[in-house]
Amino acid sequence: MRQNILSEVDANVIVVDWEKGADHLEHYEQAAVNTEVVGTILALLVRNLEDHQGAKKSHIHIIGHSLGAHVAGFAGSAHKETRYQRITGMDPAGPFFNTKGSDARLDETDAHFVDVIHTDGGGFGYLNAMGHLDFYPNGGQEQPGCLSTCSHSRAYELFTESILSDQKFKAWECGTLDQCKTGEGIDTNTPEDNRMGFYVNDSMIYRMYYLRTNKTSPYDIP
Repeated sequence: MRQNILSEVDANVIVVDWEKGADHLEHYEQAAVNTEVVGTILALLVRNLEDHQGAKKSHIHIIGHSLGAHVAGFAGSAHKETRYQRITGMDPAGPFFNTKGSDARLDETDAHFVDVIHTDGGGFGYLNAMGHLDFYPNGGQEQPGCLSTCSHSRAYELFTESILSDQKFKAWECGTLDQCKTGEGIDTNTPEDNRMGFYVNDSMIYRMYYLRTNKTSPYDIP
């Protein structure tokens, strides 16, 4: 993902390593709690970049997968007086957060624009809409060709691929979550309403989108 971003745009990419805090195999609940701590520290880092290195909030885009999506949310809420330009949540973690209010997880108030990709909703991921725009590839739950944790991981694979300029990931509006889960009644032969991923149109008024992908890379269906 870092390489794709740097090949397409003039940007500085900072990768947050919180491996010890994210030890979720045996201590998942503690890792979930740690997301707020890590998010707060990340907000302090960004503030330092703004104060001393000339960074601008309008250029800040935080991208997080699973628990990292909530880290991004906490970073945004800790910096709310100015807010970041964009947060992308890639299949935000569901367990522990499913019963939490919006102030204890990623939500649309954490940045000027929050887009979310759901690929394992109801499993390792969070199913309900939580951003300004929420995308449900293949229904947002089980991904084609996937077993075990593959559906959860598919979110960052899709976003990484979307960074390349020839990848469009055309998406269509769905009126309800149930329609997003099934795709019923959505005519994918009509012009798309938006595109999922790095080049999403943040001016679109629709909140939820459905799209289909291939089983293997390249995932985008032209």
